[in-house]
Amino acid sequence: MYGEWRFGAGRGCRNLMLITLGTGLGSGIIYQGKVVYGTSSSAGEIGHMNMYREGRPCRCGSSGCLGRYVSAVGMVRTFAEKLAEGRKSVIQEWTGNDSSQMTAQLISDAYDRQDALAIEVMHETGELLGYGLANAINLLNPELIIVGGGMAAAGERLLRPVRETVARHALQLSAGVCRIVQAELGDKAGMLGAAVYADGRWKGGNSWSGNGPTG
Repeated sequence: MYGEWRFGAGRGCRNLMLITLGTGLGSGIIYQGKVVYGTSSSAGEIGHMNMYREGRPCRCGSSGCLGRYVSAVGMVRTFAEKLAEGRKSVIQEWTGNDSSQMTAQLISDAYDRQDALAIEVMHETGELLGYGLANAINLLNPELIIVGGGMAAAGERLLRPVRETVARHALQLSAGVCRIVQAELGDKAGMLGAAVYADGRWKGGNSWSGNGPTG
């Protein structure tokens, strides 16, 4: 988080949120130029925002959590469920009907081939993430949300429905001043973040109090 904030897409911002989409959904919050940790250093867990009363079980002990649907694992599961219903996709040919070989990258590749199911699943995933981010925007009023992690490679395939959903459902006063962008630093973010955090702790800067993530 520090890396993207100081050197990446979040440069110059004082109120922002970073989410990472990989095997799960992680997040962090910067408010007024400071990292928000919360009482138990667990603030910003948007991935465990409940989206369905009785949804997919989550390791947190609840069910229907946002991260169970919009992470790479979640999107692949959505795709597999639709195939199990009898839907068809070019990915079946690419994997020899082996569902264990399906990945988020293959869904993106199929999307570019105009595969109807891939387009549908990508849109549904982006729309659901958009609902979650609309809630976060209403609550936090950030100027920027950065989307990182392996799923960020989907780029506008994913972010377009995210932005469209936010525009329809978030408070206009807040949504109108919030940009949603792709992370810039990729795998370098964690390393740079750790260095910045360590430097701030060494110098005793007041923006680095507490313990928290460095990705």
